[in-house]
Formats: sequence, C-alpha cells, structure tokens
Amino acid sequence: MTANAEMPHAQARVFLHTGRRQLSGSEAKQLDAHLAACAACRAYAAYLPTVEPQLTQAMHVRWDAAQPMLSDREFAERVRARTGQTR
Repeated sequence: MTANAEMPHAQARVFLHTGRRQLSGSEAKQLDAHLAACAACRAYAAYLPTVEPQLTQAMHVRWDAAQPMLSDREFAERVRARTGQTR
C-alpha cells in the first residue's frame, strides 16, 4: 500500500493546518510519509506559509470593521460586566 492510500489528501491537509508541533509522533510520521510520496501535498505545504499571513490580515480587517469602536470607559465597563467585577 502506498503512502497516498494510507493517508488521504484531505487528512494530510488537516495535519498541515494543525501544525507539526500539535501532531503526535505517529501522525507526524504518517504526514512525512505522505508528503514524501505526494507532490501535490508537498506543493500545498509549501504554499501555506505564504497564504496564512494574508488570511490573518484579511480576518483582522473584517473583524475590526465589524466591531464598534468603544471608548476606554465603555470597554472597561463591558469587561467589568462580563467578569462580574465592580470598581
């Protein structure tokens, strides 16, 4: 059985998105075997570091646009209300 048959491309991509440090030793070995045998997933793995910062920036821009700007006082009041703290 080939590495590609042992691990589908979708699982390899899940592992790539999870990050090597979060994988168990067995999962990392499976991913390494798949990448050694699969040029498409190697190319995908090489592409991830270039696209992730762009996605992060786009998410921050959208998040910031969707959130109302609060004054320091309003922000502090919301934090106190959520944490049950008083002054």
